Amino acid sequence: GAYQIEYPNISITLMKDKARVAMERAKNSSFNHNYVWFSESMWETIVEEQKLNIDFDIAIMEKQFEIYYQPICRVEDGKIIGAEALVRWNHPQRGMLSPDRFEQNGFISVLDRYVWNEVCSAMGERISRGENIFPISINMSKAEFYDEHILDDLHQITQKHHVPPEFIRVELTESA
Repeated sequence: GAYQIEYPNISITLMKDKARVAMERAKNSSFNHNYVWFSESMWETIVEEQKLNIDFDIAIMEKQFEIYYQPICRVEDGKIIGAEALVRWNHPQRGMLSPDRFEQNGFISVLDRYVWNEVCSAMGERISRGENIFPISINMSKAEFYDEHILDDLHQITQKHHVPPEFIRVELTESA
């Protein structure tokens, strides 16, 4: 990672941080770069991620994350036989954010459990009203896949909301 000194009055520490940001970009590059020059857009991306990190806890508490259900249809007749639960962050200042904007920030386990709880809560309400339910697919991130307690956690969530476990389908995310 390289940083070109444009303003010699900034601290050495900040220059080093900017070079480190460029180095991380080079390491994570799919183009296998030997080096990358720092650009201010890299810094802006980090600042934006940090702002989202700060907003995340508030978003969970205020239920700013919304669940959308994408129908799964049978090919033969088009009948809906299930759905996939998708999450979007309805951020008060930034509007609707898709998961690629916030998944990499280390909160995926908290978000996964939030989604699972919301899905099972909605299903449990339908069951208590005597309405039909169908299987819902929920995503499991790569981090969750390696958690040895994940099945127990998922089982507890379904029990809490009185949802028969066979109505929850687990899908690995594309990144996993």
